[in-house]
Amino acid sequence: MSDELKPCPFCGADEIEDWGEATWSQPAKWMYCTCCQAQGPRILMNRGEDLDVFMSRVKADWNQRYQPTEERQHDHPPQPSASVVEGLKAYRKTRG
Repeated sequence: MSDELKPCPFCGADEIEDWGEATWSQPAKWMYCTCCQAQGPRILMNRGEDLDVFMSRVKADWNQRYQPTEERQHDHPPQPSASVVEGLKAYRKTRG
């Protein structure tokens, strides 16, 4: 697995840093775009987990991108049915 970070999915910037919070019970980290302030998911470190393994998980979650399914890939919004279009035309005629 590569630890190279992808650019920000929102602004395209490469200025990505890791941020985190250290708590007594369970540290957490996330990736942060310093350009547009987008944040990746907050990842909790597992007890006894190696820091390098943990950081690889944090970076992998940042690099994960939404992949739409075929059903959701529309070139255009759904079109109204012919009866709806005809109804609208009739309504407009009555309104002048």
